[in-house]
Amino acid sequence: MIAAHNLVGHKDDADAHVPFFWTTQWKITLNYVGHATQWDEIVYRGSPQDKKFIAFYVKDGQLQAAAGCGYDQELTALEFILQARLPLNVQQMRDSAFSLVDYASK
Repeated sequence: MIAAHNLVGHKDDADAHVPFFWTTQWKITLNYVGHATQWDEIVYRGSPQDKKFIAFYVKDGQLQAAAGCGYDQELTALEFILQARLPLNVQQMRDSAFSLVDYASK
C-alpha cells in the first residue's frame, strides 16, 4: 500500500507504519505485529502448547513485536499500541486480566 500511494504522488513514509503479517498452516493461524531483530526476553500470555498465546518480544523493557495464535483482536490492538508508542510494561503483558483492546482504544 505504501509503494502504491507513493507511486501515485502521495508522500507515505514506511517508518510511520507498523509491519504485520499472518499465515495459516494446517488450520493454525499465526499473527505477527511489529519488528524485532533482537530481544532479551519473550513474555508469554497463554500457552504455545495449547496454540492459544501471545509472545511479546521485549528489548530493554520495551515491546518490539508480538506473535500469537487465538488472540486476533489483541494482536490488532498491539499494532495500535506500537503505532502510538504507548507504554506497556511486562506485568501488563503477562496479565490476562489487562485488556490490550481497551488500552489501545484509549
